[in-house]
Amino acid sequence: MLQNYVLLREFLPRDQEVFCSLQEDQDVGQFVDWLPRTRYQAEVAFWDALEQQVMPIRSRFFYAVEVDSIVAGSVGFTLLSGGSADCGWFLRKNFWGKGIGTKAVALLVEDAFVKGISKLRASARSQNIGSIRVAEKCGFQRLGEKNGRVFFEVIDNRKICPAVS
Repeated sequence: MLQNYVLLREFLPRDQEVFCSLQEDQDVGQFVDWLPRTRYQAEVAFWDALEQQVMPIRSRFFYAVEVDSIVAGSVGFTLLSGGSADCGWFLRKNFWGKGIGTKAVALLVEDAFVKGISKLRASARSQNIGSIRVAEKCGFQRLGEKNGRVFFEVIDNRKICPAVS
C-alpha cells in the first residue's frame, strides 16, 4: 500500500467542499494573506480555478494536492511577464509536517519548468517556518525579507546546465 503518494491534478467539481473548507480554515488562514475567505469568496475562487482549466490562453494553474486519493491542499502558479510566475501552496492542517508540501511543491516546480516558466517566485510569512522549509527544500533561494514576509525564487537551471545522466 502506498503511503503519502502525492499527486497534483486539476480540480474537479466534486472537490468544491474540500476546496472551500480549506479556504475558510482559520488555522490555514493565519499563514496566507488572502485567507481565510468567506464561503461565497471560496466558491468564486473554486469556480475560477475550474474555468482557468478551459481557457484558450491560460494565466493561472491551480492544482489539487492529492494524497492517497484524498485532497490534502492546493498548489499553483500565476504567469507574469518575461517567463516568470508567482507560486503558492497550502495544505489542510492534518497534512502539515509530513513532507507532503515539499513533494507537492517539487512537482509544481517541475510542472512550471516543463510549461516553459524560467523563474518561479514565492513568499511566506516570516513566522510560517513550514512553508519556508518547503521553499528551501525545493531549491528556492531566499531573496530577502520585507514587511514580515520572506521572498524566494527558483530558476530553471536545466536550460543553463542540463543534468548529466
